[in-house]
Amino acid sequence: MKIVQKFFLGLGMVLGVAMLAACGGSSTPGEVAKDFMTNAYQGNGDVLIKFIHIPDQEGAKEGIREMIDGKFKAQSARAKAMADEKGGLKSVEIAKEETNGDKAKVEVKVIFADDSTKNEYLDLTKIKDDWKIEIK
Repeated sequence: MKIVQKFFLGLGMVLGVAMLAACGGSSTPGEVAKDFMTNAYQGNGDVLIKFIHIPDQEGAKEGIREMIDGKFKAQSARAKAMADEKGGLKSVEIAKEETNGDKAKVEVKVIFADDSTKNEYLDLTKIKDDWKIEIK
């Protein structure tokens, strides 16, 4: 019986640590950029909007959000098609990360299954405790 209790106690601790790590505010700009590009090249366009900083535009934020969401979904579908032509996405690595206060520049290296690569460059800004990708 003690072995079962230890197993569930250990499992609970692992899940607790994982949940804390998933909370906002603890990610680096590089981790955010990496997650964004991974989702983009896997075709998960519906989750990309959560990574984007959308500044208030005279109360038109919702309309802008819908437009940006649609564009990122379409770009994600194209990125996934390109990845599929190369055998799929193998990995995304942080190649370079520069932070200056609440601003950051990140270069990520996208690696495809055929071992070809593509570098992507992202600008991020810190909003409250979260790093968000800037749209320029």
